[in-house]
Amino acid sequence: MSGVAKGSGMIHPNMATMLGFITTDVSITPSLLQTALSADVETSFNQITIDGDTSTNDTVLVMANGGAQNPPITTENDDFSQFKVMLNTVTTALAIAIANDGEGATKLLTVTVNHAQDGLGARMVAKKSLARPSSKQLFLVKILTGDVSSQQLALAALTSIPISLTLL
Repeated sequence: MSGVAKGSGMIHPNMATMLGFITTDVSITPSLLQTALSADVETSFNQITIDGDTSTNDTVLVMANGGAQNPPITTENDDFSQFKVMLNTVTTALAIAIANDGEGATKLLTVTVNHAQDGLGARMVAKKSLARPSSKQLFLVKILTGDVSSQQLALAALTSIPISLTLL
């Protein structure tokens, strides 16, 4: 499995202004391929943000040609679970590469949300915390002063959920 992606500015929710193409030689039904991709983009491409601006132009495609000659994946079994892990490895790497290459990006920030009620809530808090101008100012405080604890307290106050930050 392999992939390529391109993105620039206006990257925030729903993959905006992004093109992604993933190929695999696995034999899998089109409906399961779509199921895997639809679930996957919510935790990969749809979680990146560069400037908080959204475009209506985005695409991610997965193409499977069956060249591996494996028994076709036709049900949500162990092979399908393994395929989803492989797909997520590729899409996450591509999403991180897009964020690293974003217009004007000089740092990559990741957010870990603790104690959210569920994955969707955690993703919403993480994304919202990165999109706020006040958050970017707090990130600058960390970069300039190295004071992570006051930054995390301030962000937790903004979101009402404890979060951890990593500057890469």
